[in-house]
Amino acid sequence: HLERLASGISDSGLSVRYFSFMRAEREWTDGAFCRKLAASGFVGGYFGLESGCQQTNDRMSKGISLENVKVMLRHFAEHGIVANLFCMVGFPGETEAQAHQTFQFIKGHRHLLRGEISIGHFHLKFNTPVFNHQAAFHITNVDNIKENDFISRYDYEVSQGLRQQEAMQLAERYNRELGLHYLGNRLIYALLEPASTEAALVV
Repeated sequence: HLERLASGISDSGLSVRYFSFMRAEREWTDGAFCRKLAASGFVGGYFGLESGCQQTNDRMSKGISLENVKVMLRHFAEHGIVANLFCMVGFPGETEAQAHQTFQFIKGHRHLLRGEISIGHFHLKFNTPVFNHQAAFHITNVDNIKENDFISRYDYEVSQGLRQQEAMQLAERYNRELGLHYLGNRLIYALLEPASTEAALVV
C-alpha cells in the first residue's frame, strides 16, 4: 500500500511529507523501495523491533527478522528516513541475558537511528495469545482475573525467565543508560514540519 501511495504522490506532482506506523517487513530491505518512498515525501516511521534477541522474537511469532531490520536501518539512514523503534524486555520466559541483547542491538545501531527509541516491559493483556496459552509461556499465576474483568493489564508470575518486576526495572535501567526519552507527538510534528508551505499527510 505504501508503494502505491508513493507512486500516486509522485505521479500527481504533490509536495507532501508523511510518516507511517508499520511492520518491519522484508520489502524494507529493498533499497530501491526505500528510495522511492523517500522521494515521494516519506520522512519516517514507527515499527516494532520487539526484541534484539531473535529467539525471543521467534517465540512472539510476529515474523520479525533481526537481519532484515539491520538492512532496513541502513537503507533508512542512506535515504534520510527516520526510524523509530518500539522494543520490549521481559517477554515471558526471556532471560536477562536474552533481554540484554536488545540493549546491545540498540547500542550497536545507534548511529543509524535518528528517531525515537522506546524500551518498555512486557504487559500481559486479556485474550491475547500469551494470556490464552499461559503454560506455554511459563506463566504460573495471573492475579485477579475474575475480580477485574475489564482491566487492561494483569500482574503475573513466571516459572522461568525474568519476573515482572525485574523486567520493569531492567527497562528503566536500559532507558536511563542509553539516554532514551519519550518524545511522542512532538517528534511526529517535527517530522512533518515543512521547510516551505506543503501539505502534510499522515497514514
